[in-house]
Amino acid sequence: MYKVMLRKNATGEQKLVEIADDWYQDGLSEYMWEDGNYACDCNRAAFFGDDPCECGEIAYTALYAVLEDGRQVKLDADEDAQAA
Repeated sequence: MYKVMLRKNATGEQKLVEIADDWYQDGLSEYMWEDGNYACDCNRAAFFGDDPCECGEIAYTALYAVLEDGRQVKLDADEDAQAA
């Protein structure tokens, strides 16, 4: 199990969401958040309880993951720099 800090870019609202899955050290978990299904706005909207939206990668940013041992892994590095 791990957590991810998500940001709704339109409002700046942030939410730490718990993911009931293992964090894979081989890069699979980063891929899922940066380029896979969790990278899509339509899936990230669900974590906020928002209405479904169109697919894309601009409405939400995954800032970082918090692993079970407390380490943080930065996600969406390019998008985070542009949105700041």
